[in-house]
Amino acid sequence: MGLLGESRLGDRKVIVRELTVEEIRTWCESAAGRSSFHLVDSLFEDLDISISDIPSFSDLTAAELEGHGPSEFEPLIAKIREVNPRFFATWRRRLELIAGGIAPHPDLQKTLPD
Repeated sequence: MGLLGESRLGDRKVIVRELTVEEIRTWCESAAGRSSFHLVDSLFEDLDISISDIPSFSDLTAAELEGHGPSEFEPLIAKIREVNPRFFATWRRRLELIAGGIAPHPDLQKTLPD
């Protein structure tokens, strides 16, 4: 079992967990298949997470997120990032690569078309 952590959202204690390799693969497939993106999901885009992703990392349901203000999510997101450091470091590198912010790793460059 991976890392676990605790946080709070309002009065509720939340269990945060490290995603498994299989869950990361599933998350990537799901993210690639999204055809629309709601404005609410971009509230924490600077932290590389969307509101709709939070249930994947915790024992919260999507419905439990609805009655809370954005500021209430910040400690929870910090804990999610703490428990999943490799995921978020890798995700950030991919976002920067897509945005042209960094050069691809030399091994990856060999596989890219000219």
